[in-house]
Amino acid sequence: MTTDLNIRIQTHADIAEFIEMSQKLGYTGFVTRKFNSLIEEMNGIRVCKRIRLQGRKLSKLKKVVASQRYQAVIISAIVGNVTIANWAAGDSRVDLLTLPESGKYRLKESTARIAADTGTSLEVIISPLLKSSGLSRSIILKGYRDSIRTALSAGMRIVLSSGARNPYQMRSPKALSHIGYILGLDQAQSKRAILETPDDIIRYNVRRLDRDIITKGLEVRRIENK
Repeated sequence: MTTDLNIRIQTHADIAEFIEMSQKLGYTGFVTRKFNSLIEEMNGIRVCKRIRLQGRKLSKLKKVVASQRYQAVIISAIVGNVTIANWAAGDSRVDLLTLPESGKYRLKESTARIAADTGTSLEVIISPLLKSSGLSRSIILKGYRDSIRTALSAGMRIVLSSGARNPYQMRSPKALSHIGYILGLDQAQSKRAILETPDDIIRYNVRRLDRDIITKGLEVRRIENK
């Protein structure tokens, strides 16, 4: 299974075009917001719903996670405010810490250590690198590389995703791996970030949606009566 965890469709009607491009690029699925279903198989492509946490009030974000965890396959939070980032890193219901596209904020060492303990992954979106140039691209690239270095040092998992707003901004897994090298990942790390970790997250969350998993490492085991 090969899944792009961040496709940003504008309307539900756009899904058909992204499905067609996913098939051409060799993906078996993608994750997106503005999707009516939790998870659905469409023309051989698995489409899953994603929620991005937004806001500056921690109490509100905690309520959103509590109410929405079973309404999405992926929940993400932006790396920015340290208090919020550290909470998201330590809350097992949050799957991804996403680097902001501006390159303005870096992943803190304290946040990375917390995330490494809970299994929360750092998400790096490559679309800003494709759309920018000159000094703007250099700032984003440096911010990404610094944060990835911090994540790797702490043992935090990393995910590379497209962040595509239209099908032509998608990139094949092979193209993503080359971008991973530019960002400081070696071949094995790029493979995990593109081919392994995204599907590990989805596989785990699909099981969690059945409510058999209470938290990471703690799940309900059902014993059939014989």
